[in-house]
Amino acid sequence: MEQTPDPQKIAAQLKCPSGDDGLLTAKKMNENNAGIIRETLQRLQPAKHAQVLEIGPGNASHLKQVLALAGGITYTGIDISETMIEQAHALNASLLKQASFRLGDGVTLPFEDGRFHNIFTVNTFYFWADPSQQLAEIKRVLRPGGRFILSMGSKRFMENLPFTAFEFRLYNEPEVEALIRAQGLTVEKTEFYFEPGPEGMQKEFMIFTITK
Repeated sequence: MEQTPDPQKIAAQLKCPSGDDGLLTAKKMNENNAGIIRETLQRLQPAKHAQVLEIGPGNASHLKQVLALAGGITYTGIDISETMIEQAHALNASLLKQASFRLGDGVTLPFEDGRFHNIFTVNTFYFWADPSQQLAEIKRVLRPGGRFILSMGSKRFMENLPFTAFEFRLYNEPEVEALIRAQGLTVEKTEFYFEPGPEGMQKEFMIFTITK
C-alpha cells in the first residue's frame, strides 16, 4: 500500500532540499518549475557580458538557458541547501568557467555593492526569513538601472496545496508590491502566468519586473 506523502516533510524539503529526499525533490521542482522559469528568463533581458545572480537556483538544471540569453554572461547562484549546491556543481561541471555557486541564506548577500546587472528568483519568496532585509540586500547588490525578476505562486493558488500550511508564507500581489516599493525599488510591471496543475487545478504565478 502506497504511503501518503507527509505535507510537512514536503514543505521542509521544498524550503531546503537535503539528502536523498532532497535530490528527488529537486527533480520534481525542475519539472514543476520549467514553465515559470522559462517565463522568468524571457523577462530578464541581460546584455552581453552581464553579471547575473540567481537566488535559490536549486540544482540549476536550467543554467544553459540562462547563459544562452546573451554572450559572455557570468552567472552566480546562491542557495540555502548544501545538497543543491553540490548537485549544481556536478550537473554543470562543464559550465563552471561562466558560473559559480555559493551557499547562503539570502539574508545577507556576500557580494559588493552594485555587482549584478540582473537578478532573478523563482518560487523562493515564501521562505524568506526577512523579506524586507532580503529585498534591501538585492537592491544593494543590483547596479543602478539593473533589473530584478521575482516570480512566485499567488496566494489564491498556493493556499489550495496541503503542504503550504507548513514553512510557507503566502502573499497576494499588493503585499509583494508594497514590500518591494518600501525598499525604494520600482515595480515596472506585475504579470500573471497560468498553466495546468494537478487534478484539474490551474496554477497561477505572479511575475514582478523590478528595477533600481
